[in-house]
Amino acid sequence: MNAPRVGITGPGGYLGSLLCRHLQERGISFAPLGRADGIEVDKPAALEALPASVSTLVHMAARTGVADSWANAEEVLRFNVLATLEAVRVARQRGLRLIILSSYPYGRAPQLPTDESQPTESMNPYGSSKLLSEQLVLDSARLHGFPALSLRIFNVYGREPEGHHTLPAQIWQQLRTGGGTVRVKDAEPRRDYLFVDDLCAALVRAIESDWPSAGVFNLGTGCNYSVRELVEAFGGMLGQKLELVDERQLRKGEIPATLCDTRRFAAAFTWSPQVSLQEGLRSYLDHPC
Repeated sequence: MNAPRVGITGPGGYLGSLLCRHLQERGISFAPLGRADGIEVDKPAALEALPASVSTLVHMAARTGVADSWANAEEVLRFNVLATLEAVRVARQRGLRLIILSSYPYGRAPQLPTDESQPTESMNPYGSSKLLSEQLVLDSARLHGFPALSLRIFNVYGREPEGHHTLPAQIWQQLRTGGGTVRVKDAEPRRDYLFVDDLCAALVRAIESDWPSAGVFNLGTGCNYSVRELVEAFGGMLGQKLELVDERQLRKGEIPATLCDTRRFAAAFTWSPQVSLQEGLRSYLDHPC
C-alpha cells in the first residue's frame, strides 16, 4: 500500500467514514486518525502520530448536533475548539494543507441565495464552536502561511447510519414504520439539501486540487425545498399520496429558508452537485437508515 498522503480526523463518523470510502474508490491513500486508531484528537500532541508522508489533513472530528449542543454546551465547545487547535498546530508545524468542515453559519441570512460575503450569525452552541474553529484556522493559516480551506456545509443528507436524524431520514423512518402518514412539527421551512456523495466528491476535488492560500467556501446545491415538498417528493418516489400532519409548532429562532450560492467553490474546483433531490431520496430504498 502506498504511503498515505491524506490524514482524516473523525474517520469513524458519518461523514468521515463515507469520505474514507470515496478515497479508497479513487485510490487515494489516507491515514485514519480516530479513537479506533488510538488517537484522541482533542488531547495535546494527539496528531504527532500523523505519518510524515501526509501533505493534506482533513479535519472532520467534531461533537455535532444542535439539540445536543444546548444540553452539553461546555463539552461541545471544549472538544470542537481543542480538536481544531490540535489540527492547526500540526498543520502549522509541518506546513500541511488543512481542510475543515464548518456548518451553515448565516442564521437568517439577509440575502438568498447566500454567498460567502454575508454576515455570520451563531444560533446555538454547536454553531458557535464551528465559527470559532473556522476563525482559529483562518487566522493561523494567514499568520503562519499554510494553505487552509473552511467548507461551510448547508444541509447534508443520505446514507445516514441508524439513529442519525437528518430530516429526510426522519421522514423515511416514519414511512417505514407508519404507513402513509408523516407527522412534522412545521412543514414550511425551506432548506438546501446536499446529497452526501456530492459532498464527498467536493472534498475529493479539494484534496486533488491546488490552492495556495486560505479561503472560505459554501457547499450546497443552489436549490431549496420545504418540508412539505420533501414529503411530496417521497410520495412521488413511492407512487402514493401521503398524508402530511403539520403540527405547526414553530421553533424558537427558526430559520425560514436557506439557499446556497455555490458559484465560488464551483469555479475554484470545477465541481457541481450531481444528485437531484429525487435521486437522493430514492437512495433510501437501497440504504434504509
